[in-house]
Amino acid sequence: LDSVCATLRQRLDAGKKVLPISVNFSRVHLSTDVLPKVVKATLERYDIPPHLIEIEITESVLMNSLEHNLELINEIKSLGASIALDDFGTGYSSFNYLTQIPIDTLKIDKSFIDGICSNEKDRCIADSIISLAHKMDISVVAEGVEDVNQLKILQSQFCDTLQGYLFSRP
Repeated sequence: LDSVCATLRQRLDAGKKVLPISVNFSRVHLSTDVLPKVVKATLERYDIPPHLIEIEITESVLMNSLEHNLELINEIKSLGASIALDDFGTGYSSFNYLTQIPIDTLKIDKSFIDGICSNEKDRCIADSIISLAHKMDISVVAEGVEDVNQLKILQSQFCDTLQGYLFSRP
């Protein structure tokens, strides 16, 4: 988070265009109650508008201590940062959680994207997740897009953002 905020500050000071940047948080980060205070202090130290930071948490990490983690996420969200749920579909996937977790972005795991060209079920799952998320005003990122055929399918399903080796290395 410190490194991302420093980079954003440099770009802002140089008058360059900036886009929101996602920062991955682990189970260790969420195990402490001071996380929202650390996020707030870091944003203030670098004078970064909170909307430029997206806190990214994997589904399995979030579900580890759901009630505690929801409190932390709500505190961070109240600062103005956005929340992304990463690797959706690999762990405790329950659509019920989508109504409880204040997420802005849902990242579909690569394991679903891998088969969308050859497996009708994977294609239907991706399409359904994208459609449901949009109805809930949640942005969708498809992880692991590696070829043009995947790109075309995801574009036809109106996926918001695509990431993967087709575009660049991580």
